[in-house]
Amino acid sequence: MIAGDELAPDEAWIMLQELLRDAAVESVQPRQAATLYTRLRETLLKSAYQPHLPGFMIQCLTLDRFRDFIRLYHPSPAERIAFLDRAFAARAHRARDFLADADF
Repeated sequence: MIAGDELAPDEAWIMLQELLRDAAVESVQPRQAATLYTRLRETLLKSAYQPHLPGFMIQCLTLDRFRDFIRLYHPSPAERIAFLDRAFAARAHRARDFLADADF
């Protein structure tokens, strides 16, 4: 992906989840990951996915803030991943509902 490319919200939704899982277990994230987080977050906040984002996505403006949040949530990386999976799974079905036939 080229830095200036527009991200599709569906792609951003999936990429954000992968990035957050990585950030939840890794102690160091490259600058590129921080920049990608910002792009993904902005894309989703401007899309129909916005109401379906977990609340922490509104509060965590940067990847560093997310890492601070998730480490305070639980010391165990496995528990952090489980939390993220629950946070997005609860919203995944509702987020896909807006992609009904009327949108095509």
